[in-house]
Amino acid sequence: MQAVLRHSGVAVSGKAGGTASARCPGLTRKLKTSVDRFVQQVLPAGADGQVHSGAVRYGMHAVAGELATDFGVVPWQNGEPPKVAAARFKLWVAGRGGVGAADDITAVKEMRSLLSAPPLELCALPEAETRQVG
Repeated sequence: MQAVLRHSGVAVSGKAGGTASARCPGLTRKLKTSVDRFVQQVLPAGADGQVHSGAVRYGMHAVAGELATDFGVVPWQNGEPPKVAAARFKLWVAGRGGVGAADDITAVKEMRSLLSAPPLELCALPEAETRQVG
């Protein structure tokens, strides 16, 4: 895991040159299958679509890390990138407040904050001015 974190953001060398889809027929399908498998493993039940999209993004990172490892571009151990991606995904979910929609999470946080605040003193509101329209 430390190796993955240490080499995060390292530029790809010439070892992975050329178009992968031209060199490896069916690669797109295989990559999608790998990402889908990652999502199935990390996505909590009942997760909002926003969280699903996040899981797909972390899945793409996991698959890219595995490919980089397989091609010898990075000195990581096989299986390490998906573990790190899963751990980072869990941190992201925790940081956003859970697996619900972001708007719902924010609304609940605001309501809890309001309910836990000291009660406000009631004060007299000025009477509304009345005027005739017309």
